[in-house]
Amino acid sequence: MYHCLQISAMSNLNESIIDNNGKPSSSSSSLFRAGELYVGNAISNSVSVVDLSTNQVIENISVGDSPHDIKISDDQQIVYTTDTDSGTISIINASSKSLIDQIKTNVTALHGIAIRNDTLYAGDVYGGRVLVIKGGQIIDQIKVGSGPGPRSTT
Repeated sequence: MYHCLQISAMSNLNESIIDNNGKPSSSSSSLFRAGELYVGNAISNSVSVVDLSTNQVIENISVGDSPHDIKISDDQQIVYTTDTDSGTISIINASSKSLIDQIKTNVTALHGIAIRNDTLYAGDVYGGRVLVIKGGQIIDQIKVGSGPGPRSTT
């Protein structure tokens, strides 16, 4: 199995996502935050934090099975990963670099994640829907087609 590293470079103006071939992509398995790079490791079920000033891994954080998409809250304090094989969303405190919670969705093939205010939107590939999550609970779902469906959300 091959895994392509996709980089998401965030700025105050916009989000630009480029894959390892230099082409635009709609999902990311890594994310920049204030001098740090968060990289999802599907095989080891972890997120590595890289200090970009030294290019060294400074922390490995255990998350759910096969972290796929990584997003950060607007205040850059919380990092979210969709854990494809365990059907969870892992919640990481960016300051302490530690797992603080996991949201169980009972979904296999959980992919992309988007954040708006305090609401998360996560793609259920086989269910052809987007889960709406608030306060750690699924409060709604948006049917977007038949599975396989949404692989990314922005």
